[in-house]
Amino acid sequence: MNGHYAIFHIDDERALKGGERQLLYLAFQLRTLGHWNCIVCRSGSGLDAAARAAGFDRLHLPFLLEWDPVSAFLLRSQVRKTARAADGAKPEHIVLHSHTAHAAGIAFLAARGLNCRRIVHRREDFPLSNTLSINAKYSTAQKVIAVSDAVRAILHSSGVPPEKTAVVRDCVPLTGFPWDNKGLAEFRKTARARLFADLSIPEDSFCIGAVTALESHKDPLSFIRSMPEVLLEVPWTHFVLSGSGPLQDEVKRLARDLKIAHRLRLIGSHADPLALVAAFDMLTVSTWGEGMGGLVLEAMAAGTPVVASRAGGLPEIIEDGANGVLVNPRSPLELAKSQVKLLKDAALRVRLAAAGFERRKVFSSENAAARVLEIYAGN
Repeated sequence: MNGHYAIFHIDDERALKGGERQLLYLAFQLRTLGHWNCIVCRSGSGLDAAARAAGFDRLHLPFLLEWDPVSAFLLRSQVRKTARAADGAKPEHIVLHSHTAHAAGIAFLAARGLNCRRIVHRREDFPLSNTLSINAKYSTAQKVIAVSDAVRAILHSSGVPPEKTAVVRDCVPLTGFPWDNKGLAEFRKTARARLFADLSIPEDSFCIGAVTALESHKDPLSFIRSMPEVLLEVPWTHFVLSGSGPLQDEVKRLARDLKIAHRLRLIGSHADPLALVAAFDMLTVSTWGEGMGGLVLEAMAAGTPVVASRAGGLPEIIEDGANGVLVNPRSPLELAKSQVKLLKDAALRVRLAAAGFERRKVFSSENAAARVLEIYAGN
């Protein structure tokens, strides 16, 4: 292990969401570069299953609460064991890399008195309001990684010292996707046929999709409110909404009230979000709060054009009209008009998809891992 890092990636989420896929993209690339990665997660979580399938070492913690002493003790014990087993490795070669807010609290407790580097990843574009979190989790870390300039600005306004922050944007691998063997066009065709058959969508229909948590800041209601206008202009359109959350009942009620429920498929969380996004004619992201937008990068990699809100870090990915379309948040009518424009212009969809596919190279996991390694080294 001499000359390489032993990295504990800590994440307490139960579901495998965008942040967890980003964690895995980074860990895959770091492993390719010769570094040891241990995925610290809940037993039986979505991340646990994905990490096991990918052959990563795993450490299970209970994650009982934000400042959980039990989880901190177990993590601390494993760090010490790894330091003893790391033949010839210097202590600073051990990194505790927290990928969620609660994980950052546990890492803070576990690292006390240990000679290891503590890195905190911040994905949310919400201000930090808890003084203890600012002072303990963030300001005492060696570095806080923001996933966008927008998130970094919020960290600064919340009181995290600028010298403590760095930006490493969400990433996407350039290879290793399920369409690498048969080709993207064939994969998209197969994914579309399977989705349409599963959801009883007529073959000659358009399909606009969204993959998002049904939570306030993700604003699925604006997506629903855009649908009547789209159907007036392109009546053979169907909509797919994948995700779960506290707004689920309100989403259903609004769809009924707008009399578009028969054109909306609410499918909950999907086991294969990449295949789902590849099956869409376009991906819609109607959020008003988005740290960066890893799903947008995945859609670009899958050849799917994107209509997204001008929110958070999304404008750092999408150049409006060049490789995607940006609309103002909380603007269902503007969102509808942009969706209709793409549906009516096949050449535009092809052009935006091709430009997005090229744009994703800027956000490669190779570039992200290289910058993260510089941060681990103190640069």
